[in-house]
Amino acid sequence: MFVFAIIVTYNPDCSLLRRQYESIWGQVSGIVYVDNHSTCLALPEEDGVYHILNNRNEGLGKAQNQGITFALQKGATHVLLLDQDSVASPHMVDTLLAVEKENRERGKRVGLVGPNVYDLLANPPQYEYANIIEGLRIKRVKLGSETLSVSYCIASGSLISMESINAVGMMKDDLFIDGLDVEWCLRAKALGFEILITPQTSLTHRLGNGEKGKILSHSPQREYFICRNNLRISSYSYIPLRFRLRKKILVPMRIVSSLLHGHWAHFKAGMQGALDCNKSISLNKRIQMKRFKRLIKDWIKSRRLKKYYNLAGNKAGNTSQWIIYMADGKILHGGLSDRLCGLVSTYCYCKGHNISFKAFFHSPYDLEIFLQPNTYDWRIGEEDLSYHSEDALPIYISYDENHLDSRRKANGKLCKKNKQLHVYTNIRYFANEDFKVLFDELFKPSAQLLALVRFNLERIGGVFISVTFRFQQLLGDFTEGNFPILPESERNGLLDKCLSKIEDLHSLHLGKRILVTSDSKTFLSKAATLGYTYIIPGDVIHLEYTPAENLDIHMKSFVDLLMVSKASKVYLVFSDLLYHSTFAKTASLISGTQYEEILLP
Repeated sequence: MFVFAIIVTYNPDCSLLRRQYESIWGQVSGIVYVDNHSTCLALPEEDGVYHILNNRNEGLGKAQNQGITFALQKGATHVLLLDQDSVASPHMVDTLLAVEKENRERGKRVGLVGPNVYDLLANPPQYEYANIIEGLRIKRVKLGSETLSVSYCIASGSLISMESINAVGMMKDDLFIDGLDVEWCLRAKALGFEILITPQTSLTHRLGNGEKGKILSHSPQREYFICRNNLRISSYSYIPLRFRLRKKILVPMRIVSSLLHGHWAHFKAGMQGALDCNKSISLNKRIQMKRFKRLIKDWIKSRRLKKYYNLAGNKAGNTSQWIIYMADGKILHGGLSDRLCGLVSTYCYCKGHNISFKAFFHSPYDLEIFLQPNTYDWRIGEEDLSYHSEDALPIYISYDENHLDSRRKANGKLCKKNKQLHVYTNIRYFANEDFKVLFDELFKPSAQLLALVRFNLERIGGVFISVTFRFQQLLGDFTEGNFPILPESERNGLLDKCLSKIEDLHSLHLGKRILVTSDSKTFLSKAATLGYTYIIPGDVIHLEYTPAENLDIHMKSFVDLLMVSKASKVYLVFSDLLYHSTFAKTASLISGTQYEEILLP
């Protein structure tokens, strides 16, 4: 097993942090410290110890997600969540892994396994009770000699497999700090997972401020999140109904108690938390509606694709399963960057699951004209495609900004056993640092494309940076769907801002030329007047809205992509008006070069 410890820090006690490190180092394969902008910090410097340093307090949830994502990209099978004040007992991780294995062999779906937590701030210090929801009541049970299935437990000390995270999802980072562990555990329980606490190993921890049994045992700042998040959690449909009612009752009790006891800071914090919760619930409902609309849209697209499959279709000739990335024009596939990311993602899944991968990219052109197979032959002819409804299944997977949600969605849809799965997607299933290897295995530029890239590299001369601007139809000189067009009176102001940003980059990278790429020929013509810029010759188009008649026009997009990948640093400039394109980032992933986004005011 490959276990990474995720430790979130915020102004920690450095001596206690060292004790924690000494207790856990040697039990895990790696440690990821995610610091939320501490004023004073001394983190261990060792091989296998990684630091993510945030420039502000991002909250516990987001920091944990950063650590989990990093561990996933490093190939971790499990993560061990730890607070900065927790100290592990010897062999704790091995014991937790053994308990997980034992219960899985018994047929249980294990969400997480936690140790017996010893609270040093209790009066007197004692082992924490296990929590079991029984209606409106929470039954608190002392652990005996057997592993116990509970409703929820604290995050610190929890061993969670990546399999569970893929199925349940990440922490809800909008909760910021309080209730994160309760919400995740109850979400896992709703999906049929067990939350286990074992007495076979322990963890020392510090809960609250030692005033056990009192409602107001935390700071006013923490009181804000307790009240806000209790109400937030009570709005989630997968939480047991009576537990939700309990949370709704608890918040006014806390607020009234703080008022009666004269704790004005707690009262104000609790009231503000309750008010802000109502605002966030309204926003959450809008987000849920957006996701619901996406689900409906996905269902509609899947239905449209299924009309091409029936029992009269040709049978599959392959004996082992093929998963085939499709760009055949039956639906809108997106631009070049989206298509390549979807294709590489499908290959990444196949490679990880030992399944044969193919790509049928023939709309509006054959991909082989520009990118040819390198070490892996992904080609498939139309005659090899099956449209028999028993042998072949079309699968549409929509884009999701959350990496783990994308993986979970793909894992759920691509596990079908049909001989051929025809995949329509632009998801990002891969880890960013793996993209270069995957891309290189799949592709090498055609002779014509390679010659054009070399020609432009010779013309630009030496080391250069690149900057990308995506206007869509704002300047009225590019065709893409029904996106808005700016009035002519507003266009010059936007152009001046963008040109000014190029000048800023020139000041930052003196001596280097700047490759400027854009979908606007108006902007490119103005950028070309700057003495230090380079513009790749040719017209700019959007792949989805341009037919295949003139392949030279499409060649320009591939030249742009590979030229940007050769830059020493890649920039994307975006704003409320400028589209947040993925083109520049995808180009940077091809070569593994540094990438930065600039928000235009």
